[in-house]
Amino acid sequence: PVRGSEIRSAYLRDTIETAGCCGSRELLKLYAYTLLEYDRALVLDMDAQVYRNIDHLFEQSVFAQLSAVYVYDHSLDHAGSAVPPVQGGFILVSPSWAVYEELIGIVRKGDYRPGSGWGGTTIGWSWGGRTIQGLLSYYYNRVAPARSSRDLDECRYDAMAAGRCRDTPFGQMYLGHLTACQKPWHCIGGPHVAENCAAMHD
Repeated sequence: PVRGSEIRSAYLRDTIETAGCCGSRELLKLYAYTLLEYDRALVLDMDAQVYRNIDHLFEQSVFAQLSAVYVYDHSLDHAGSAVPPVQGGFILVSPSWAVYEELIGIVRKGDYRPGSGWGGTTIGWSWGGRTIQGLLSYYYNRVAPARSSRDLDECRYDAMAAGRCRDTPFGQMYLGHLTACQKPWHCIGGPHVAENCAAMHD
């Protein structure tokens, strides 16, 4: 949705393609906001798995007025960050052309600063922070806090079986994200692998 040549700031323009896993291609996830024929749109990474019914994410009235529901990625957070980055592997949005345009406008402006991230707020100065993970955290916490959003438990809704979520029982996970556990076909095992990694692979 945004070409590098459209970014006005030289620093972001010159560094976005080496950011995170996918550079500016990660911004493809913003197209979920343009699916105006739907009330909600759930964006999942290709290495995400659904383990339990998630109808409640679409049905609960508590989410009805929210612009976005996501999880924070505390594993990418650092001590100086004002707000953790959003984990880009799980984003539930209420489609809105206005929000889409605002997000695209932020990227085109390109106010992403070395050492202090989006708008100099320290939000997004992390792996993947130049794209979705920092952009959404910055937008919902600083640019448009009036557009209601909510973060869910990362250990249950984008479970990676790492860090503080390492011991979350598999039976409590709604969705898993095969990042820290790696992909099942890599056959990584042994005592260093969390017990629920094996369950996710199975």
